[in-house]
Amino acid sequence: MQRTESSSVVDRVSSASSVVRCRCCPLPLFRCCPLLLSAAPTATAAVVSSTVADVVEVNVKIEEPGKDNIHNNAFYAEEKLLRSELQAMRDCQPSSARHWIVHTSLYFYSVRNTRTVNRTGQPAGYKLMPGSNCLPLAGPEAKFLRRAAFLKHNLWVTSYKHDEMYPGGEFPNQNPRINEGLATWVRKNRSLEETDIVLWLVS
Repeated sequence: MQRTESSSVVDRVSSASSVVRCRCCPLPLFRCCPLLLSAAPTATAAVVSSTVADVVEVNVKIEEPGKDNIHNNAFYAEEKLLRSELQAMRDCQPSSARHWIVHTSLYFYSVRNTRTVNRTGQPAGYKLMPGSNCLPLAGPEAKFLRRAAFLKHNLWVTSYKHDEMYPGGEFPNQNPRINEGLATWVRKNRSLEETDIVLWLVS
C-alpha cells in the first residue's frame, strides 16, 4: 500500500462512529494500520499495539506581547508529553483547541527523535480531535459514579494490560465490586512513555 503525506489530520474518534483516520493516508485507521478499535456504550478504546508509543497533549496559547508579537494577535501550539497514567486523565478544552497526538513506531516509524516527519517537519502520528463533550451532570457522591468513575474525565490513557478491557469493570450492573475499571487501574500510575498504550475517549 502506498502512503501519501497529507496536511489533513485525523478526524475524529467517537463512540458513535469508532473511526480514526490515518494521518498518512485517507483510509480508516483500522484498515490501514494495526490498531484495534473497540466501542463500549460510553467510551471508545483505541489500543495502540506497537513497539513504542507516546501521547502528546497540544493546547493553543496566546503569545505574550512584545517584539515577537507587536500586533498582539500571535498564538502558538504548546505540546506536553503525558508521561504517566495519572497525568493522562484529561478533559476537553475547546477554548485552547485541545487535542492529542499519538506518536508510534507502526510500520516505518522509529523511536522518539528519529521517527519519520511529515512535510511540515513534525513527527508523523495520529491526531485525536474530540467533538462536543461534557462531564457528568451529577454530584461527586452520585452512586452511579462508583462503577462509572470513568465518566469523570474525557480522556484516559493506560498502559496496555490484557485483562483491562471495560472502562467500568467487567460486570458493572449490580456489581458489588466497586473498585474496578479505569479509575482503579490508573492508581498504579504506570509509565506511558514508549510502551503499548490504550486511549479511552469518553463521549
